[in-house]
Amino acid sequence: MTMSDFPEPGLTREQVAQFWEQGFVSGIPILTEKQTETARLRFEALEQEAMKEAGDAWTSYDYEPWNEKTCGLRAWFHAMSTHPRILAAVSSILGPDLLIRNADVFIKPPGNSREISWHVDTTAPQSEAQYMVTAWLGMSESTTSNGSMEFIPQSHLFPLSENNKDKSSLSFSGEALHAIKGLPQEANLMRPGQLSIHGFRTLHRSGGNHTSIHRFGYVTRFMSPKVTPKAAECGQAYLAQGKNEPANLQLQPHFPTSWYRSKPD
Repeated sequence: MTMSDFPEPGLTREQVAQFWEQGFVSGIPILTEKQTETARLRFEALEQEAMKEAGDAWTSYDYEPWNEKTCGLRAWFHAMSTHPRILAAVSSILGPDLLIRNADVFIKPPGNSREISWHVDTTAPQSEAQYMVTAWLGMSESTTSNGSMEFIPQSHLFPLSENNKDKSSLSFSGEALHAIKGLPQEANLMRPGQLSIHGFRTLHRSGGNHTSIHRFGYVTRFMSPKVTPKAAECGQAYLAQGKNEPANLQLQPHFPTSWYRSKPD
């Protein structure tokens, strides 16, 4: 698919309706596969440069040089998170004013069997969670074999158990986990360069990577300025588009990025 084959930026009415009804929407075209390859190769070059500079510190999860202004990876993260087609898609759901809370890099290397259990991205009530979405950009193909996400449709409307109290208890367990077994699940199958968006209260999980290639996903957590600091679990954010009204959160010149550097088994 080339850019001339892409639909207009933003979501259709049907896609917006699906998001609010099901809790997610997927397969949104952002980059062509050639553009995705170029962006991925640039990322890998910056990664190798950062690894060389860091030495042994690179393996520490506390090491995050990309949150410093001089790091090349920071510019890559900002370019991806504020891509016009991503902002247009998210605006279709949250409105024209967009904040970024944080971003995440998820790379599952070949032969990594680690799975992420069923969880939500917030324990805030849906009345607050509706102002926050997770935008997942596939920098590689997402398949069931390499550990694609799975969603439970309409789970953003489920009540949370007493065990889900705060950001340290987002995973379902015990009776709550047993209750969702057997419910319909939908795999987030996407081509490179496609985007999925899910609500913070939508249940999702991911499997292990049983293929010979890396699975690479870049995630941006967007918020409407209507969100409260309590629900956002932060007092600050980066203004990606529009206005910060009401000014519930203090604006910052950048957003933090976390990098989950999984290792092969």
